[in-house]
Amino acid sequence: MAQPIKKVALAVKSDDSSVNPTLEVLVTSLREQNTEIFNLSPDSSALAEYDLPQISEDDIAEHCQAILVVGGDGTFIRYAIGAAKAQVPILGINCGRVGFLTEVSHEEIESIIPAILQGRYLSSSKAVMRGRIHQEKEVKELLSTNDLVVQSLNGRLLEANLFVDDKFVYCERSDGIIVATSAGSSAYALSAGGPLIAPEVDALEVVSISPHTLTSRPLVLPGSVKITIELVNGEGLAVYADGRDRVDISKGDKVTVAKDNLSVPLIHPESYDIFDAYRNKLSWHSTSRKS
Repeated sequence: MAQPIKKVALAVKSDDSSVNPTLEVLVTSLREQNTEIFNLSPDSSALAEYDLPQISEDDIAEHCQAILVVGGDGTFIRYAIGAAKAQVPILGINCGRVGFLTEVSHEEIESIIPAILQGRYLSSSKAVMRGRIHQEKEVKELLSTNDLVVQSLNGRLLEANLFVDDKFVYCERSDGIIVATSAGSSAYALSAGGPLIAPEVDALEVVSISPHTLTSRPLVLPGSVKITIELVNGEGLAVYADGRDRVDISKGDKVTVAKDNLSVPLIHPESYDIFDAYRNKLSWHSTSRKS
C-alpha cells in the first residue's frame, strides 16, 4: 500500500459547465475523507463555488500530495508539466470523450477515490520531451508530454531532413511530422497512422502527416535518441507542444527533440489495465463472434 493522501489540488477545464456534476461528486467524496482541498484553477467558475484556498503551480509541492484533474485529456495535459516540475502525482477524472489519461469515470468516483486517498493505488511515470528550436539568433524551448509536432499551417507541403542521433534518415515532404512519446502514441500520432506503444516502453516515435510518398512508415526509436528535423523548405510553419504551446518557424530552422530528465508522476486505480483502456476507448471487440 502506498502513502495515504491527505492534501490534494483540484484542476478543472475552465468555463465548462459539463464538469459540474462530476466535480460535485468528487468534492463530496474528498470532504467525506477529511481531505484538505486546494484550487489550482483560479479562473474556473465551477471551482469558485466551493470557496477553496487557491494555489499556483509554483506552490504545488509545498501544499499538495496529489493533483486531481477533472476534464478530458487536454485538461490533464495542461497540468502535467506542472506536476512533473513539482514531482507531485496526478490523476485524471474523465469528463471528456476518449480519455486515455483521465482514467476515473464519473460513476467510479465514490468507489475509487476513497481507496486512492487511503493509499490503495498504483504509480507510474510519463515521459517528458524537450524540443529546442534553433533559429538564426536564438534557441527557444518547448516541453511536452504527448507530442511535438512540426506542421504546415497553410495546407502546403513542408520539406525537411530527418536525423536520428545526427545520422541522416530521409528527406520528408508532407503536411507535418509528429514526434511522440509512448504514452502519447494514443493521441495525434495514432490518428495519423502511428502504432500504439505500451506506456511503459521507453520509446519515441516519428509519424508523418499526409506524406507525399507511398512508402512512408512510422519509426519507433529508443527513448535515448535525439531527433533532429531540419527545415529545408516551406511557408507558414510552426512547432506545437501537446497542441498548446507554439513557436513559429521558417526555412533554415532546426528542431531537436529528446527525452528530458523530468517525468510526470502518475496515480492509477488498483484496477488499472492499459489493454482494458484500449478496448473501451478504441471499441475493440471483447468477445469472439458467435458462429
